[in-house]
Amino acid sequence: MLLNLRFCFFRFPVILFWSFFCCCISSLASTGLAGDINEIATRLGSVDLAERRDAAYTLAGMGPQALPALEQLVEALGDKDEQVWFQAITAIGKLGPDASSSANDVAFHLGSDSQQRRYRAAWCLSCLGSDAIPVIEKMLTHESERNRTAAVAALGDMPDCRQEVLPLLNRSVTDQPNVATQAIASLVKLQSSESLITALADDRYQVQVAAARGLATFVRLPSEAEVKLIELCLSSDVQVRAAAISAMSTSSINTESLQTIIQDSLNISDPLITDAIILLLKKRADRSDLIQAVCSGLSSDNAAVRAESAQIIGLTAKDSDYARKALIDTLQISMDDTPSVIQAMTRMGDSMIDQLLDYDDSNEAFEKKLTEVLTSLGGSRINKLLESLQSDRVVASTRAAGALAMMDRIPKEAVSELVNALDSPIENVQLSSLKALHRQEELSFEAIGKIRSFASGNRIEHRVAAIQLLAKVDASSEETLIIFDEAARESNLLLRLAVLEAITGKTFVSDRYVEFLQNCFLEKDKEIRLRAIGVLAQMELCPQQFEKTLFQLVKDDSVQVRFSALKALGVIETKSPMLSARIAAMLPGADTEMLVEILQVLASYQESASEQFGVVKKLLSHPSSEVRAQAAVCLAKINEDSDSVIDAVLPLLKDEDWLVRKTAAKSLAEYGPAAKRAVADLFRLLDSEEDEEAARDALKAIDDVGPEALEVLMNGLDSDDRRIRFYAMYLIGKIGPAAEVAIPKLEAMLQDSDSGRFRETIQQAIDRIQPLDESR
Repeated sequence: MLLNLRFCFFRFPVILFWSFFCCCISSLASTGLAGDINEIATRLGSVDLAERRDAAYTLAGMGPQALPALEQLVEALGDKDEQVWFQAITAIGKLGPDASSSANDVAFHLGSDSQQRRYRAAWCLSCLGSDAIPVIEKMLTHESERNRTAAVAALGDMPDCRQEVLPLLNRSVTDQPNVATQAIASLVKLQSSESLITALADDRYQVQVAAARGLATFVRLPSEAEVKLIELCLSSDVQVRAAAISAMSTSSINTESLQTIIQDSLNISDPLITDAIILLLKKRADRSDLIQAVCSGLSSDNAAVRAESAQIIGLTAKDSDYARKALIDTLQISMDDTPSVIQAMTRMGDSMIDQLLDYDDSNEAFEKKLTEVLTSLGGSRINKLLESLQSDRVVASTRAAGALAMMDRIPKEAVSELVNALDSPIENVQLSSLKALHRQEELSFEAIGKIRSFASGNRIEHRVAAIQLLAKVDASSEETLIIFDEAARESNLLLRLAVLEAITGKTFVSDRYVEFLQNCFLEKDKEIRLRAIGVLAQMELCPQQFEKTLFQLVKDDSVQVRFSALKALGVIETKSPMLSARIAAMLPGADTEMLVEILQVLASYQESASEQFGVVKKLLSHPSSEVRAQAAVCLAKINEDSDSVIDAVLPLLKDEDWLVRKTAAKSLAEYGPAAKRAVADLFRLLDSEEDEEAARDALKAIDDVGPEALEVLMNGLDSDDRRIRFYAMYLIGKIGPAAEVAIPKLEAMLQDSDSGRFRETIQQAIDRIQPLDESR
């Protein structure tokens, strides 16, 4: 049963375990077993670890009843098992002052290498009461700082012995910094403000910081501490200054003095100071007045100070009108601080929405910032924005529409409100509503009618936004296509770009917009040409009638246009040998980037480009590794003669560039067993960390080998890499009888190996080399 208890301790949550444990102890008591302490204590010395653990767990759960087992529990502190030790010292601690005779034995573990053991030993000593104090006091003079630190930790857990303990702790504050700071932590537990105030005068920053932080935990800061803390608030040491500021959160110091401290400290611009001021503001009743001091940092010449001030405001000033206005004013005049100010506003959440919507002094750049903030706010911003969308105030309704238009996703319930907003008399609200509706894939017939009216109107921006929206929700209706036709005939650049965007990826392009596209290819504006080529490149099959134009565009002044034209040639309707020859003719003289693009297009022509094999093969020796790699890919795509491709690509396995070797291995893998003459070179690559994966995959795909690789594979049998030896054995076996010379080596390895799997692989290789009727 006790074994089951141990199992539960590891398998169930602690609370459930102890409930179960107490029930079991109660059961033991009722059967007369719990009283047999001596029998349980005897098991603490058992050679069986499970018995020792069960005994320790049982005694730890008995509390004061386990006193008769004290001697055995002390002996168990020498047990090497962590669980036995932990439960034994727990049991001693629960015995309380009655176990004070064990103090020296427990104190020995204050010097343990294990921090957990030191903490547990200190706790146990604190439970032994005043009789243990002499032992602890002796430890305070121990040569080891570790022992002294643990000893002062024990004193902090002895509130019933406060008068005896305080002098010892005060003395320890003068010890080394680690001991001193632990002594201060113990003084904090004992709520000794006098000692902490004294420690503030220490000239070591660690002690000052610990004392100030300790005073910060007091519900009310003693007035005697304020003078020294005010002095430390001006310390040149950032850690000391931050701790002192935190402590002032419970002081009675006047608001004006605190404002001065905050303003001076902000100029330091350090995360510790920021955190301290945030803590101060969250605890002070006069927070609203102190926030004004923080807001003054928003006008600093130092960008870091402005960012720090914004961060503090965002975390502490959610309910401050003054702070909200200060942030908006900062956002208007500053460019560098935009991210930190917006982040602060975002943290303030819903409280910012009304002021952002009502702010009535903006330019175009500032308007963009305001809408960005509105977009990033959480909470009820959608409802507020929709409510403002219908406002009579031009600023609020326009800004709300702009914010909705910037959002990645709009709730379904907002769609009808945006459709209604298309009837707004305010042009900017109409435009932003059109843009906000772009997120929708479907709209009602009524909504589409309104959108068409904008697409045929007089305002260019509205027409562009409406055409873009119609392309998503109603691209195939004749009414919409007529609108596209009308816009395509106009000379306005934005309208033509909108039409190009609208027809991209649509099946009706080749029939209806050939003339429009041809005209766009002749436009001086590069963006028009580029977008028009994009229409062709995204077709499943580009109409043959654009072939001539595309070849002309391959010579365009714009690199982007040239590349896009090449990609469009890759999806041309009929990929003929003649066309591939024209594309290959562009290879001589092309720069590296263009060569890669041309090779990619030729690869898409597959067997139609087979006549270009020789031209492409020459590029396998090109100075650029990208070109060599792409040429290898292209050869494998355009030529059906596996021997020719393998012969051409095989040398690339020895290329100096990793990318080329990897590409060559992948290309060879596509030919399976036909590429078995590449096995020797691929096997050599297994020794290279950067080539190993590609070589291994290729070897698996080829899955065959000839006698010409035997020498390399035999060398592989001596590799230090276990995986390489496995591959060598497996592949030698694949060679068959022609690998008979390897039999002695394999048999010797069979005799020397203790691994079952290794021996099995060796035997399989031998069996493949020697047919069954010849085996010994």
